[in-house]
Amino acid sequence: MPRFVGVVAAFLWGGDFIVGSIGISSHHLWLLYLDYGVLGGFGLGHGYDG
Repeated sequence: MPRFVGVVAAFLWGGDFIVGSIGISSHHLWLLYLDYGVLGGFGLGHGYDG
């Protein structure tokens, strides 16, 4: 089970950077805040918890 949680955390954390780059390139600050707050938070939380 820890491997599954680690994989989920890695995908969320990696997806965080991808969506963040989309927010930066499209000049939408709200998307950047939402992305780093939600995806990054879930990714970090799963990474520490797993």
